[in-house]
Parts: sequence; C-alpha cells; structure tokens
Amino acid sequence: MSEAATPTCSKCGAPVPASLRFCPGCGAPAGPEAGQLDSTQRLHATPAPGEAPEPAAPVGPDSATSSPVPAPVRSGLVLDWDPELVAVVSEAAKIKGTTVGRMIRALVEPEARKVVLTRRGLMSLAAAAEHLGVAKSEVIAMISSGELKARKIDDEWMIEKASLGGPGMKAGDEAAQTELDLRQLVQASGLQGLETEGAVSDSVSTTLCYVNQEGVLVCPRSVWRRLGRAQVVAEARDAVRRYLRRRDRDAGRI
Repeated sequence: MSEAATPTCSKCGAPVPASLRFCPGCGAPAGPEAGQLDSTQRLHATPAPGEAPEPAAPVGPDSATSSPVPAPVRSGLVLDWDPELVAVVSEAAKIKGTTVGRMIRALVEPEARKVVLTRRGLMSLAAAAEHLGVAKSEVIAMISSGELKARKIDDEWMIEKASLGGPGMKAGDEAAQTELDLRQLVQASGLQGLETEGAVSDSVSTTLCYVNQEGVLVCPRSVWRRLGRAQVVAEARDAVRRYLRRRDRDAGRI
C-alpha cells in the first residue's frame, strides 16, 4: 500500500499501516471512531441462522392503502325467497313439466292482472262524492237505488265511472272494464283463461265470443269497439253457458 493511501491516527496524526491494530506513535486503537461507518460492513445483512426476518409491509385488500372492492349491484326483479320455498317451487315446476319462471308467471300473472284491472274504470266513494258535489251518504243512497253501479272491493265501495254521467268513460277505461268483466266471468265459470288477441274467425262460430276445446274464452279486442261493453259481456256469457252445457253433456251429467 502506498504512503498516500496509508491511514493516519486520529489522535496524533501519525501514519498507521493497515497491518497494525494500534498507533505506533501514541498507542491509540487504529479502528474507526464510534459513529464512523466501517466500509467492510454490509448495508443489508441477511438474518443470522435462527433469527426471524423483519416482516414486510402488508400488501393486498387488508392494507391501509388499498380500497375495498364494492359488492356487485343486483339489477332487475330480485325474489328474496328462503331455500325451502325455492325448493318447493322448483319441485312443482318439475312435476308440471315446465320451467320455474313459467311456473311463477302462471301463478302470479292472473292475480296481478286482477288487482290492476279491478281498480281500472272505478272510482272510490270519496272521489265519486267529490265528482258529483254531494256527500258520501248521498252516493251510498244512489248505489242502493241502482242509480250508480258499484261493487265492494276489500270492504270498500268502488263506483263505476261509466255510471257517473257526463261524457262517459274514456276508451281505455271502457276496454279495461270490459276485460275485467270477462276475466271475472272466466274465474266464476272455472275456465282455463281468456284470449283477447287475434281477429274474429267466422268459421269458428256464429258468435263473436266462444270457448275453445281447451276451456279458454276467446273474445278478441277487435270486436269490443264494434259491440260495446254490455254486448260483449252478454255474448261471452252465452258462449260460456253453451260450453258448460256441452261439457256436462259429454261427461254424462245431463
């Protein structure tokens, strides 16, 4: 090692060869002072055998810097059913030979339509009294005398708008009331359903409404405007009577 590269003693300044551990001038230790960095030491030492490494900073959903993953948002109709009910409906659909969706629709749709159609073309007692400008008691008296047509739904009197006078029901209200009357006729007669679509076929029957072989009352909307509500319902009643009589005769009841 050259003289220029030979370290000096920190006490007296005398040169101290690298082979010596103490200064030959003053006898002070030749090592670095406390706090000085020894170039022979590694900055990142590996842990000694048996010594656990230092834990790393957490990374992932539990770390403070990561944002929580939002739960997927369910859209559309969600049925909050318990597993037992789902199992019963699935078994019933399997027995019927249909899908669960079709099974639910077949059971729910008639009742839902009944609820909606029941309220169409009708007016509450209070609304009818306000419309006529009279007291509720007078409206009830008009119902009792037959001057107003009404029905009781869920223990509440509902008055038919057509019987309130004036220009009468709108076309939409009259059609809704016609459908309600036909569906009530179907339910009371024990038929399988009501079909209101399609055109009138002269080859099927001389009447505009009829009951087919499956027990479905067929009464197309295309004839409602032509006949009017009262005539349509009358035609439907006649068709249902003929069907029930024919069914009883074929079953040997008459």
